[in-house]
Amino acid sequence: MKSRIIFIVSLFLMVAVMSAAYAQDFKGKLITVKENQRLSDIIDGGVRAALIVQMVNDIKNAYDLKPGMKLIIPDDEFIKKVKDLPVSEIMEKARDYKAKVPAAVVREAVDSLADSEKKKVDADEKAALEAQQKAMANMGMKSVGALKGVAPVESPRIFQFKRNDSPYKWEN
Repeated sequence: MKSRIIFIVSLFLMVAVMSAAYAQDFKGKLITVKENQRLSDIIDGGVRAALIVQMVNDIKNAYDLKPGMKLIIPDDEFIKKVKDLPVSEIMEKARDYKAKVPAAVVREAVDSLADSEKKKVDADEKAALEAQQKAMANMGMKSVGALKGVAPVESPRIFQFKRNDSPYKWEN
């Protein structure tokens, strides 16, 4: 029993030491995207540096940043070290870098992305509802609710072809 307790405590301490070692390796920062801010506005260093930030944050479209979104920005030393590598190696190094970022920082960045997506969906739903209400207001008495209890009326046909009067002749 004592050996099990010692094993569990040592395992717990080992995990704590490993995560502390990873946390010490993280020298980057967490920034919040502002209104109308682009990735090139956030990071200096050109296209490759922006690509590295995009890969570390798993951003599919660099132009799709939302206000309030939090991004993990690697330290300048890391960016300088990997920016001249081929893209496949940059992807691998970005994954390795993200593995060293403390879980709390990653969670905060992921949660901010979910929050900004929810705000976008809420704004889209609100705009759609407003457009629907505006359209219904413009319909006046022609709205579906105003027609309740009114007998349907068949509209007259404007033009009707007789079967043999078709302007198109088909030859077999």
